[in-house]
Amino acid sequence: MSMVLLMVVWFRGSLTCTVVTVLASASALSTLMVRFEKLLDDYFESGTAARKGLPSVQYFAEELHFSANYLSDMMKKETGQNALEYIHKKIIELTKHQIVATNKTVSEIAYDLGFQYPQHLTRLFKREVGITPQSLPPTNPRRWITPQNQLFSFQIDEKSLDLEGK
Repeated sequence: MSMVLLMVVWFRGSLTCTVVTVLASASALSTLMVRFEKLLDDYFESGTAARKGLPSVQYFAEELHFSANYLSDMMKKETGQNALEYIHKKIIELTKHQIVATNKTVSEIAYDLGFQYPQHLTRLFKREVGITPQSLPPTNPRRWITPQNQLFSFQIDEKSLDLEGK
């Protein structure tokens, strides 16, 4: 089990000091991630995003009883992304899913995810993915998102379906 070393120093007087070492296990970081992920999922699934707007790092930090900087630092250590980057990744994931799985317009998706203006979702999506959400093909039963969040599509040649050999 990997350990994170945190040193707390109290100065008593001019030259003496006492050092206390506190060890936090990697499982504590994982627990933080599980709690953060659950809060993030609940925020979008409950419709809070549509009512209150985009989630902020400050909101989640308060819910988890941490400072925003501490939460972001811990997320960076655990995932390689700070809290805001992680939230953006989740928004992109949800956008891709809704484009593929529903008949909603990009504007409807943007409002559901808490954007005040649909253009802001388009800008974020383009910055993160490289294309606009409008560039994705419309809902099609021959398209799926793989477990790795990659768009998978295929074409069926009508002649290959001809079972009678015509």
